Amino acid sequence: MELYQIDIAPTGGFYTQIKGDTLFGMFCWAIMERFGSDRLTTLLEGYTDNRPYIVLSDAFPKGYFPKPVLPFSYYKKEGQKDDEFDVKNRKKFKRREWLPADKIALPTNQMGDSFAEVLFIKKTLKTANSVNPETNHASGGKYSAYMTDQFYYQGELSVYAVIDENRITADEVKGLFEQIGLTGYGKKASSGGGKFSVQSMKRISFDNPHYTALLTLAPCVPERNEFDEDRSFYKVFVRFGRHGNKAALSNNPFKIPVLTMDTGAVLTPKQKANKAPLFTGKGIKGVSLTDDRTVFQGYAPVIGLTAKETAI
Repeated sequence: MELYQIDIAPTGGFYTQIKGDTLFGMFCWAIMERFGSDRLTTLLEGYTDNRPYIVLSDAFPKGYFPKPVLPFSYYKKEGQKDDEFDVKNRKKFKRREWLPADKIALPTNQMGDSFAEVLFIKKTLKTANSVNPETNHASGGKYSAYMTDQFYYQGELSVYAVIDENRITADEVKGLFEQIGLTGYGKKASSGGGKFSVQSMKRISFDNPHYTALLTLAPCVPERNEFDEDRSFYKVFVRFGRHGNKAALSNNPFKIPVLTMDTGAVLTPKQKANKAPLFTGKGIKGVSLTDDRTVFQGYAPVIGLTAKETAI
C-alpha cells in the first residue's frame, strides 16, 4: 500500500467537518455511482480482515498535522526550567494546535517551538428556510425561516489516503474525490454545501526510522492488546452515524454508535516493527440495522512519531 497526499480547495461553506470515517462513507457511495455496486462489493472484500482497499484521513490545513495528544511532559525540553513551562505558558501552548509537516520527525520534546496557531475554520450563522411542499413557499409555522451553523475552511486542505493500488488506482481515487467535490460533502450537499476542487494528488512518505509511537490521522478503533496502554494517549470520539445518499431517505437512516479514539491519538506498539505501518485499526461491521453490508472505517492513516518524555 502507498500513502498519498490529496490537496483540496473549498469553494464554499460546509455543514459537516471532513473526518476520515465520514469521508470514507461518501467515497464508497461515489464508487457505487461511478463503477456500480459490484465493484464496491469487490473492493470491500476482506475489509474487516485487515485488508482495506483505502484508508482516509481527516482534512488538515495544508502543510500541517494535528498536535499529538500527549501529556505536557512529552513536550518539555530537556533541561528546561519548571518556571519556563508554568500554567501561563501551558495555556499559550494549548492554543498552538498545529505542527508543520516537515517537523513531524522531531522528538516530541523538541517540537514545542514548532507548533503554530492556524486559522483553520471560521464559523458563521446562515439563515435558511423550510419549504412547505404543498405551496412551495416558506409559509410560517414549522416552515418559517431559521438559523443554522455554517463554517468555512480557511485556505487549502490536505487529506491523506493509504491506497492498495492493486485494487484501486490513484487516478480512480483522484476522480472520485473530484466527484465528491462537485456534488458536495456532508450535510446540505444538495443545496450547495461542502463543495471543493482537487488541486493535486501525490505520493508522499514520512518515514521515521526512530519512531516509537504512531500518530493517528483519523478516528480509529485499534486492535486489542496491540498497544501499550501506559504509553498510549487519546481523546474519545463517539460517531453517531447515519446512512448517506439514497439510504438517508430510508425508514431508519441511523447507524449504531461507534466508540473511537479521536484524531491525534498517540499509540505505542507493544512490538515495534522496523518500519512504521501506514495505517492501524480495524474495519467494523454490524453498524447498520437495515443493511448488513455496511462497514465503518475503524482504520486510520498513521505517521511514525518519536515520543520522548522529559521529567517535570
